[in-house]
Amino acid sequence: MFAKCLRKEFESTYMRLIHSYLQGKLTEKNSSKLLDLLEVRQLKEGFHLTNTDQKTKGVYFLPATNVSVLGHKVAKRETGTIAATGLQELILNESAKLDLVVNSPVSASFLPAEVFYDLLQQSDWFPDTLLKIMASEEGLDFTSTHFIQEEKNLKLEKLVEASRILNSTLDLNQLLNVILDTSLNSVNGDRGTVYLIDYDKKELWSKVLDGSQKVKITLPIGKGIAGYVAKTGETVNIADAHNDPRFNPEIDKKTGYLTKTILCMPLKNKDGKILGVFQLLNKLSGVFTHDDEQFIESLSIHAAIAIENARLYEQEQKKIAMEKEMLAAGEVQRSLFPTSMPQVAGYEIYAHNIPAQLVSGDLFDCIPLDNGNVCFTLGDVSGKGLPAAILMANMQSVMRDLPHHNPSPMYCVDRINKMIFRSSGFDKFITLFLGHLDIENNRLTFANAGHDYPYLFRINGATERLESTGIPIGMMEMSTYVETTIDLEPGDLLFVYSDGVIDAVNASGKEFTEERMSELAYANRSKSPREITEIIEKELLSFIGNTPQFDDMTMLVLKRL
Repeated sequence: MFAKCLRKEFESTYMRLIHSYLQGKLTEKNSSKLLDLLEVRQLKEGFHLTNTDQKTKGVYFLPATNVSVLGHKVAKRETGTIAATGLQELILNESAKLDLVVNSPVSASFLPAEVFYDLLQQSDWFPDTLLKIMASEEGLDFTSTHFIQEEKNLKLEKLVEASRILNSTLDLNQLLNVILDTSLNSVNGDRGTVYLIDYDKKELWSKVLDGSQKVKITLPIGKGIAGYVAKTGETVNIADAHNDPRFNPEIDKKTGYLTKTILCMPLKNKDGKILGVFQLLNKLSGVFTHDDEQFIESLSIHAAIAIENARLYEQEQKKIAMEKEMLAAGEVQRSLFPTSMPQVAGYEIYAHNIPAQLVSGDLFDCIPLDNGNVCFTLGDVSGKGLPAAILMANMQSVMRDLPHHNPSPMYCVDRINKMIFRSSGFDKFITLFLGHLDIENNRLTFANAGHDYPYLFRINGATERLESTGIPIGMMEMSTYVETTIDLEPGDLLFVYSDGVIDAVNASGKEFTEERMSELAYANRSKSPREITEIIEKELLSFIGNTPQFDDMTMLVLKRL
């Protein structure tokens, strides 16, 4: 029998080494008394060796393979190890932390607590010596932490495996299924749902199978058990669903499924923010336990990380798709700008645009007319990016047709204003400078719809500003615009720009300023329009440096030769 073998092993080890370790502390007579006090007990399956939160009555010596932690699965142990259940509790004078039970009938030797403490009174280092003797000579395991550590290792291994599974996909819809399957497998649940929270809509949502199709289901935050958990962050563990007033039995009646037990817990990230809710149904054996709650709570952080990664990936994919669309839109828009300005007898004209984003809300154009005259424009749409670019393209397509019917700037601006007002929102408007150049009479007729005043540098050194003749386009349907006519002398130069040029800032937050721009234009007025534009752009880009461009920048220069 094991007990006899154990007694013989214990006795031989103890008697052989006791004199070298305990000489003068524990007599041979007392050693014999100790062996006499070891009891042989026949233990039945389910017998409690220790009870949680209770003092142990002594130490049981038995094979470790016959010991289990109540309600837990522990790793298989080697057959040669011996457990000394209760020894650690006696040494520390503490209550037991676990319920250790016998998993099959077995013979064990028992050392009562009073004997242990009697020996301890004779030698305060007796327990340490006893452990050293048995561990070094026989390799016996003496402490119930053996079981605790195995349980922790199992949970850790399960959590690591769950984390690996959760990181197997970046598809959010697929990830919800993975999280649900992982959580159900981990706590031995039958079925369930993992909801995510949409804080903007104040609702929970998930996707479930309806036949072969996946459909989105939603639930208001605060409604039902899942909604309550989403709102409060509390855990709801129901042992008998149909006897709990919080449970709605109508769902079971519709589906034919019988809900017995429910574990509903918040899905939180590392900062404690609730991202969603686990709703797990029907533990396959018994009810959901506190250990199940602890595991799902630990799993929650890993699930939250996987969800946030999936969302970031989804956002990145949308961003990449959007950038591709913006690149394509930019290509289309650049095709709308004149690739080169038309040749105008006695004049030279040049324009260039530097967009702040992939597309521009600024516009410029030069439209040759049948009689050799030209109409030219430079405008700035409110806002930036794709919406501004679409509005700009819309206006530009209309603008290219109008001067052929009537080249009057007043007529063209009035027609454009009505069209833009009717087709765009109240928050969208366009500042626009539109000029008609009569090359036979060397006259410029213009309308300025709320645009920055262009500079007219005269050959005699004088500087004039071409002020507004009306409010920006699109603000009021019945706006009134007028036009002004000026004569151009040989050498006169017109400089038109958008406010992105003068409002550009550097790393220190300083603006490029209108004064700096105009001084550069004036100082180089003897040069060609292209050279003037390139000089200002070079100075402007050098000033900005690595600072992100705030607004679109456009310049148009007209010079009478």
